[in-house]
Amino acid sequence: MGLVGLYVLCAMLIPYIEIPKKPVTERENIEIYILTNGVHSDLVLPVKSAEFDWSKEIPFENTLSV
Repeated sequence: MGLVGLYVLCAMLIPYIEIPKKPVTERENIEIYILTNGVHSDLVLPVKSAEFDWSKEIPFENTLSV
């Protein structure tokens, strides 16, 4: 019962935690696509953009399609 009570307590309290808003100065459009075979879906993202460089986080040798 202890874990269930902790879960319920967190579920009731977490929505009341406020996070300060960051001003949005400029929005850049990044094209993303959803690729599906009818059963599974994949997100298709650019490897590098002005905001983020995925090649630093996910090495290409860890992917099957390269």
